[in-house]
Amino acid sequence: MKKPIPILGLGAQSRSNSVTAQRRLNCYVDQSDDKGSIVAYGLPGLTGWFYSGASPIRGIYPLGDYIYIVTNNSVSRININTMVQTVLGTISTSTGFVSIADNGLQVMFVDGSNGYIFTLATLAFVQITDVDFPVAPVTVVFQDSFFIVNDGGTKRVQWSSSYNGLAWNALDVIAKESFSDNVVRVASNGGYLYLLGENSVEAAAGNPATGAYQRISGLTVEHGLAAVQSLAKINDQLCFLSVNRRGECAVSILSGGSISHVSTSDIDNILNSYTTVSNATAFSYSLNGHEMYQINFPTANASWLYDATMQIWSEVESGGGRHLADRAAMVINSAYVASYTDGWIYFLDKNSYSDNGQAIAFELVGKHLFNNLERIALKEIQIDCETGGTLLASGQGSDPQINIGISNDGGRTWRDSFVTMGKIGEYTARARRYRLGTARDWMFRIRITDPVKRVITGAYVDAG
Repeated sequence: MKKPIPILGLGAQSRSNSVTAQRRLNCYVDQSDDKGSIVAYGLPGLTGWFYSGASPIRGIYPLGDYIYIVTNNSVSRININTMVQTVLGTISTSTGFVSIADNGLQVMFVDGSNGYIFTLATLAFVQITDVDFPVAPVTVVFQDSFFIVNDGGTKRVQWSSSYNGLAWNALDVIAKESFSDNVVRVASNGGYLYLLGENSVEAAAGNPATGAYQRISGLTVEHGLAAVQSLAKINDQLCFLSVNRRGECAVSILSGGSISHVSTSDIDNILNSYTTVSNATAFSYSLNGHEMYQINFPTANASWLYDATMQIWSEVESGGGRHLADRAAMVINSAYVASYTDGWIYFLDKNSYSDNGQAIAFELVGKHLFNNLERIALKEIQIDCETGGTLLASGQGSDPQINIGISNDGGRTWRDSFVTMGKIGEYTARARRYRLGTARDWMFRIRITDPVKRVITGAYVDAG
C-alpha cells in the first residue's frame, strides 16, 4: 500500500458513536517498536480443571497445595496436585458471599451469620462459639497475627487473639467515626487496615506496644465501597467499585490515604447506567507482565477488564453475555477461576482459544477515519496478523477467517465480509479486502471467532 493509514486506537466506546465507537472485546493491547505501535492479543481461554458440583462457588481461597471452596453449605478443599476434593465441614448458610483468610495455622470462613475455623494441624473444622465474636461477621482479613472482621450493619471492626481465630475479646474493637455510614468490608494493604464503608473509607494501624488497632486521624476518603465483592489487589493497591456521596460509581484505586479513579468518564457513564451494581464481583491476575482487574455485573450481564499496566479498558464476555469467571484464586502464577453458573473451576489458559469448548469472539473496532467531511476513496484494507498456525488440521480452525466490518454511519450499521487468515503453514498470507469505495466517514471492525491464536499487529487502509 502506498499510503498506509493505521486505523486502530486505544480509546473506549463513548456515550456517542459519533465521538468514538472504538471497542476491544476479549483482547488486550501492548505497544511495540517493531512492526506497529499497537498490538492486540487475544485473552486466555478457559480450560476446565475441576468440577465441584452443580452449585456455584461462594468463596475460593488458595493456600499451599490446596484450593479451599464453599458451595451451598459445604466447605471443602481440593489438592492441586492430586485433584482430590475433601469435605471439611458445613456452615449454617447456603447462599451469599463467603469471605476467607488464613493465619498460617488456621483458615477462617465468615458468611454474614457465623465464623468457622479449620485448623491445619488437626484438620478440625468448628464454628466459633466465643460469646465475644461479632454477631454478623461479613468479611475477614489477616494482619499483624490477628484475624479481623467487620460486624455487619454496624461501624464496628474486631480482631481475634494472636494466631487464634477461636478466641475473641469484646474490648478488641474499633469503630468507624469520621462519617455515619457503616463498615461493609475490611481490607489490609501496606500495613494499613482499611475500614471500607458505604460512603467513605477510614484507615487504622496496629500498635505493637499495646497489640491494639487505632484509627489514623485524617486518613479518610469520601468514597465508599459500592459492591462488597468488587475488591481486589493490583500492583499492591486496592482496586474496587467506589461510590461517592452523590451515588455515582467509578472503579478506583486506594493507596495510602488517597483514592484515584481508573475508569474513564465513558466507562463511568456505562457503569452508572446499570440498574444494580451492588452484586458486582471482581478478581485480579497477571498476564504476560500486565496487571489485570476484571469486574463482573450479574444484573447487567456484562464484564469489564482493566489493564493497569496499559491503563486501558476492554470488554470480556462468554457466549455473548458476561464472562464465565466470577472469582479467582492465584496459585503459582496461574489463575484458577470459579464459574458463576455452576461448580466448575477453570484456569485461564494462554494456549486455549475457547471457553471450555465455547467459541470466544475477538473483536476490535477502530477509529473514525475522516477528512473534514470530504469524501475519502479507499482502495483496500489490510490486517497484519499472525497467520499460518492453527489449532486443528481439519474442520473449524483449519482455514480461519477474519470478519471485516465496514461502517459509514459512525458504527451504527456494518457491512460484513470474510477474508482468510491463512491456512496451516501459510505464514505469508495477508488478510486484505479491495475496492472499498468512497465515503465521508469510515470505521472498521475486525472480528475472529475461529479457535486460533489471535495476534493483530496492525490494521491499515490505503487512501490512494
